[in-house]
Amino acid sequence: MKRRQHGPELTRRELLRWGALTGGALAGVGGLGPAGDLAGRWAPSLEGLARAAEPLKVRMGYARIWTMPGIFVGIKKGWFDGPKLKVAWTDLAASMKQIEAIVAGDLDGGILTATGTTIAVARGLKVRAVADHNSYKHGAGEAIAWYTWAGSGIKTPKDLRGKQIAISSYGSSLDLKTRVLLADHGIDPKTGAQLIEMPMPTAVKSILARRLDASAFPPAFWIGLPKDRVHKLADQWYREDYRKHTTPNFVIVFSQEFLRTQRAAAVEFLRVYLRAAGFVNDHPDETNQIWAEWAKAPREIRHLYIPRDGRLDVSGIQLLADQLHQFGYINRKVSVKDEVVDMSVLEEALRPA
Repeated sequence: MKRRQHGPELTRRELLRWGALTGGALAGVGGLGPAGDLAGRWAPSLEGLARAAEPLKVRMGYARIWTMPGIFVGIKKGWFDGPKLKVAWTDLAASMKQIEAIVAGDLDGGILTATGTTIAVARGLKVRAVADHNSYKHGAGEAIAWYTWAGSGIKTPKDLRGKQIAISSYGSSLDLKTRVLLADHGIDPKTGAQLIEMPMPTAVKSILARRLDASAFPPAFWIGLPKDRVHKLADQWYREDYRKHTTPNFVIVFSQEFLRTQRAAAVEFLRVYLRAAGFVNDHPDETNQIWAEWAKAPREIRHLYIPRDGRLDVSGIQLLADQLHQFGYINRKVSVKDEVVDMSVLEEALRPA
């Protein structure tokens, strides 16, 4: 007897296959019953199917004033708001503010500085860096640089003794590398100069108005400075270890609890981000237009290093971690490989879906 093509009864093999395709949302698993059982024991759970169809949700921090073109592109293109993934973004400029929100349970993750993430881990906070957003790599983009105004009389970093120097925030890459610069030129970072936390747009205006002695700037900000009105003191490539290692600037971070309980959402977020990172590298002109809309100022993506595979240079973060310990930001040495970084989620995201 031929089996009916559209009858109410299904074979066990068909039921198991259906269950696999619907994410296991079948109401029952057992022996094949009569047609009436399909309304109960064998019918798919509509609630379960609805849950399976819902997009994964992630709550992320970011900062629209900072160097995050991959994020800006993904948001502009709608890739973070698709059928598989819905990301709720919160604009928090300081990494420490994002970390506070993650610890409080208000965010699942954020786009944070590598230094801020390392400080958080050293203080016992349960977060992990899972991917690189943008880094400083010698020969593949520009770097942090220090500028003063033309005619200030400050010729070299040695002349910064007793001067006011702007940094973005305590514990940032600009802060750490400014302290390293001062120490390398014989100036005690704690007593030999005054470091002032200041938003970078304000630092630009203050330098040009001659109200500030000097400032550390990331490439997105110093590239637009009028060269006839400023004087460059140094950039980070003066140090051999910065030339040797790729030192991440912003990294993608999740709480360990989120990685444990919502791993699929973290993986999907990284898949979408990797799509954006590829676009940024392949379409620099359109990326510049999108980034400029966010920054409300011209931007140039070609000055940045954004790894399209998102992989972190663990040795570069270890260099920063050792400097954080050396300059007193953290009270113990940190093993970045064991405590700060978890790239297993990225490796899963890099595999074909």
